[in-house]
Amino acid sequence: MEPSIALTIFSGAAISSGLMMALYFILVRKENKWGDMTVGFLFLALVMRLSKSLFSYVFHGSSMMGISFGLLGSVLMGPLLFLYFKYSLSEKKEFQWSHALHFIIPFGAFILAINELVPSYDLYVWAGHFLMGYLIVVGYQYIFSKRSEGIASKWHNVLFYGILGLWLLFSLQLYISSRIFYIWGIILASLIIYILFFTALKTPMFRSKNKQVTIPNMLKDKIIHALEVERIFVQQGISIAQFSEKIDAPVYLVSNGIKSIYGKNFKDVINSFRIREITSKLSHVDFAHEKIENLAYDVGFNTSSAFYSAFKKETNMTPRAYQKASLSK
Repeated sequence: MEPSIALTIFSGAAISSGLMMALYFILVRKENKWGDMTVGFLFLALVMRLSKSLFSYVFHGSSMMGISFGLLGSVLMGPLLFLYFKYSLSEKKEFQWSHALHFIIPFGAFILAINELVPSYDLYVWAGHFLMGYLIVVGYQYIFSKRSEGIASKWHNVLFYGILGLWLLFSLQLYISSRIFYIWGIILASLIIYILFFTALKTPMFRSKNKQVTIPNMLKDKIIHALEVERIFVQQGISIAQFSEKIDAPVYLVSNGIKSIYGKNFKDVINSFRIREITSKLSHVDFAHEKIENLAYDVGFNTSSAFYSAFKKETNMTPRAYQKASLSK
């Protein structure tokens, strides 16, 4: 088999896999609407960029339309990666109009390229810097920062390092004119898409939302023991990933288990236990002169605003009003 045919089949299958994943997340899966949409379009951006490289190799060049869509794929990776991490890992999972600002520059670059207003090479170099900026932001906020330690799942880590690898490959293609390296760049980029494809297939997010998850009784006992006996909720900044690691269980099972036992999500359950402990102290005369914020920090809250918000949500009262009402009985 001719090497070019083998490369076309190998990379073409990677492109098909990425396209299938894109269509699944955009059109089928609707559990986390905006998270699913952004990761779907992220796969589509990867497909666009790899397709441009493959077409350029097979046909010894590419049309301005192909070059422009490849550029668009490159520039879209950064904003889509950032927004996917934001929608899937932060508390605010809804689209806001300010998020649309992330796409002004990518589509502006596409218009410049397709109308040949700026040399395509210069735009691709700039696109690499643009993606690098987003990788730095995502890496700092969700991967390397200690304040968010443990928040990212294995899938998020694989996705981040996969995009980082693609950025490196596509950037080197711009500076190394060797045809052999260009071919290896296509092969390695295809491998990264295969890795992302099969990793996504194995993650809980690929489950159907109608599929029932069975929670073992042993896991339920571990969850209850960790919360009610070990009082793990007093650990400041505890994330569900850290909690799951503590009891040696997958995050998705722990999340479903907590929902099954307490009828709330992880964050609300943690706050509920913290508030329960504080209310017992506020009702006791021995703590009448204790600073309320200190009690909040003792049970795991790391900011007073988070404490007051959680307390009001749980009791429909302010801490001071609750204390006054309890002590007057």
